[in-house]
Amino acid sequence: MTEFTFGPPKGFCDYFPEEAERLESLVLKAREVFRKYGFRPMVLPLVERFETLSAKTASDSIADEIFFFEDKSGRKLGLRFDLTVPTARAVASRSVKLPFKRYAIGPVWRYDNPQKLRKREFWQADVDIFGSRSVRADAECVACACEFLKSLGLDFEVRVNDRKLMEGLIGKKPEIFRIVDKLDKLGENGVRKLLKPFGDVERIMKIVSVKGGPEVLSEFENTERLEEFFSLAKSAGISRYLKVDLSLVRGLDYYTSLVFEISVPGVGVSIGGGGRYDELLGVYGKPLPATGISVGLTRVAELLGPVRKREGVFVAIVSRNLADRAAEICRELRKAGIRAEYEIGGRSLSAQLEYCDRTGVKTAVILGEKDLSEGKAVLRDMETGEERKVPLKSIRKALR
Repeated sequence: MTEFTFGPPKGFCDYFPEEAERLESLVLKAREVFRKYGFRPMVLPLVERFETLSAKTASDSIADEIFFFEDKSGRKLGLRFDLTVPTARAVASRSVKLPFKRYAIGPVWRYDNPQKLRKREFWQADVDIFGSRSVRADAECVACACEFLKSLGLDFEVRVNDRKLMEGLIGKKPEIFRIVDKLDKLGENGVRKLLKPFGDVERIMKIVSVKGGPEVLSEFENTERLEEFFSLAKSAGISRYLKVDLSLVRGLDYYTSLVFEISVPGVGVSIGGGGRYDELLGVYGKPLPATGISVGLTRVAELLGPVRKREGVFVAIVSRNLADRAAEICRELRKAGIRAEYEIGGRSLSAQLEYCDRTGVKTAVILGEKDLSEGKAVLRDMETGEERKVPLKSIRKALR
């Protein structure tokens, strides 16, 4: 008999404060950067009709990765697998002023094979522009994502390609694109084996091996979009992050032209990607050009690790009868915008200080009967252990 455990389902995770604070900090930073570029927030349903999610992915493996279920009335529903499809459905159903720039941040779900940096539930942060066919829209989305990642101090690279160029070189064959998209997972030998039924394998492999700066495009025709994109990237100051990679096609069938993928050296999976999807909104009844890019916040959070920064104040007490005074001091500190908590469990002073150390508190304000009678308190720097007495009326100033 299999022993039952109460852990989360396979591919799902619990995030305790240190990990959750990292994810929360990424959400806040993403919002800050996205707003600077003129993107406005959009909140989308977690659940969509299955037909909505599978409309443009019926021939793609992603259709098999949708968390599918039926409600009590027998309606077929699914958890969203990205933020793009729900947005496309929503924008197609409303009249919006164009170009429409939106950002969306939240969890998505894919019934994938869980492994390191690959979960079944994960957070994404997207920026998208609807109503513009200009390559400037593509460049704006990528520049925004680059600024966000740069603000985190990450070493990253953005691979770029054009599916229209690839259609001209190897034909408009989604099945070939899906095989080439597995190059990182299957390796060259695995891809060669799958490509055998589709013609000249060596010619295809030679094309998809082309990588480098925009100069590698000189031997090909119909590279105008890529060349314009790299020119705009230079103006945006992001050229050093970009690389042409003709093996990049992105597996989702809804991509129609420029595609992007973000990677970190030494990490086996991408941390973001996107591209142009000019035909997707037409599936939902409103043909409209669109482009966007997404960053995987869960993967970025794991790469950066838990938040270790010390912050906030803990008001510790020598005896229980000082709890009300500690609560009053906390209230005043919170009014001043200072993160503060006080002892509510009746622990000893040493246990309170141990708690401060364990939870990353920056400063402990220690209240004792004698010091309070003098109108003072002890401030202890939890990182250095240094202590000093300060007047109660000067605590806020001293903490700042």
